[in-house]
Amino acid sequence: MLYLSEIYIADVLALLLLIGIVSSGAWKSSDQYESRLLLYLIVIACISCVLDPLSSYANGRPGGQWFCFVYLSNFWLYATNLLMGPVWVLLINHHMNGRNPKWLSLVVMIPIMLGVVISIINVFNPIIFMVDSMNMYHRGPLFWLYNAISVIYIILGIILYVIRRLLYGSMRFFPVSQFFIPVLFGLTVQAMEYGISVIWPSCSIGMAVMIISLQNEKVYLDQLTGLYNRTFLDKIERDRMRRGRFVMMMLDMNEFKEINDRYGHTEGDHALIIVGRILQSVSPSDGFAIRYAGDEFFVIFGAKSSEDGEMIKQKIEEKFEEYNQDGYRSYRLSASIGYGLYDLADTTMDTILKDIDKRMYEQKEIYYKTHERRHE
Repeated sequence: MLYLSEIYIADVLALLLLIGIVSSGAWKSSDQYESRLLLYLIVIACISCVLDPLSSYANGRPGGQWFCFVYLSNFWLYATNLLMGPVWVLLINHHMNGRNPKWLSLVVMIPIMLGVVISIINVFNPIIFMVDSMNMYHRGPLFWLYNAISVIYIILGIILYVIRRLLYGSMRFFPVSQFFIPVLFGLTVQAMEYGISVIWPSCSIGMAVMIISLQNEKVYLDQLTGLYNRTFLDKIERDRMRRGRFVMMMLDMNEFKEINDRYGHTEGDHALIIVGRILQSVSPSDGFAIRYAGDEFFVIFGAKSSEDGEMIKQKIEEKFEEYNQDGYRSYRLSASIGYGLYDLADTTMDTILKDIDKRMYEQKEIYYKTHERRHE
């Protein structure tokens, strides 16, 4: 039995929700790759929310054109169910780690290739679904296979998220349960109750909540450099109280005012962006970089000794030197760096900030003993 009215209402409401997300631009982020993945999910869901009720409407109507429509629309709906899981894995791993390794991209290709093979087999041997001589859709004995593969990949995404949090204490957030629970609900209900179509409305709800939750993370991001901002320090304090010792490093760019005055604020912004990229590139996997204010930055990461801080400091200085030697700009980038090894079980964040600020200015004085002081 098909619940046509319920299918129409659910899909139309889901489509309106997705259109609202697209028109508001809420899916856009500073990361173009991540934005593309979100847009792919939204477009797939929009098309599916249109085809789902139309397929139900066409079901059982006589004529060759209706046979083709019922078959092709159901082919699309099954195929896109298969795509949801792999795209989820790519999205969550990229968000947490900043990139997707080649092996992961290959892994997510497996179900896609499997789906192509099964779809070809289904034309000759309807193991997934069939459309009979009356143009009626029927499930095949393995109709559950595509949904099962999607669930496996969604679980894989959750596992990758949990491992990242446990091993590295990443401060990146991803709304796992907000997406997973509605999708799992839709897959389960539709598998158990034939005639009810709630997968794509459920996916649409999951995507909407996920995108809204991801928007909340922007509160902690600096719009110019893409680093975290000073608001994030409160969150760091709560996290680090549970994670033991860490190195906190403060950087203040040398002669930044000279760059602004001589070359303009646009060039000054470019210099800040380059510094942000350098700090991101040298930060350990459990660490993060912060633009605190103006030309002041922090790097924070778990450590066992102060030697870990010295190693990162040397890497930063090496990156500055590499950039300067390449001759991209007529000015040189450098920074005065102060750091220390701390444990919030023994001190407070305010005390730490005062200590590394003092250490940084000691390095600043050393710098100006060998360099002419300009506008500082």
